[in-house]
Amino acid sequence: MKKLFLVLMFCSGFLFFGNSAFAIPNLGVAPGALGDPGLDTASYDGFPMPPSGGSLTIWYGNDNGASLDLSSDIWLLTTSANGDNFSFNGADFASKDAFAKASYQTPIYGVDLGNASSWGSLDQTFYSYDFTGKNFRYLNGDLDTGLLGAEPGDWMYAVLDNGGKILGGEFSPKTTSSMATPEPATLLLLGSGLIGLAGRKKKFKK
Repeated sequence: MKKLFLVLMFCSGFLFFGNSAFAIPNLGVAPGALGDPGLDTASYDGFPMPPSGGSLTIWYGNDNGASLDLSSDIWLLTTSANGDNFSFNGADFASKDAFAKASYQTPIYGVDLGNASSWGSLDQTFYSYDFTGKNFRYLNGDLDTGLLGAEPGDWMYAVLDNGGKILGGEFSPKTTSSMATPEPATLLLLGSGLIGLAGRKKKFKK
């Protein structure tokens, strides 16, 4: 029982604090900008985005040395029902339900960011991911969510549109929400860890 408790607690802590052990996603969307205070050590999993939007950073690249697709456009997508009121750097989102296969739900609205050939080089730590010396590019801009704003549970995605074949193409495995939304596996491990902690405390009382 003691070993099980220790394993569960370790896994829970690893999920919450251990971003650096994971490979950097090829595509990512994160609130804030490079150099913002605290974002070099912030956790990337389940962070909140203000309902009103604000500064947003999209990255694209890899850490295996492979060449990047700098001819295909990258789209910024949202599952927000208010997405038709969103804009990024002044460009309005439009209905893109055709991208539904690359998402968890519809409706989907999106804006074409163009290709990453003119994006800046990402060569520092950002959201606990160390991009130093790796092949990544980034684009920062302002997300305006309109008068209605984003709602808790709304998500943002980055998608590489390689010939319109989104399914089997690249899309960001992690997303941005207007409210931190823990993944089911995280909740399960955390709950198990707390149960183990309660059992251990009860045992000591005896």
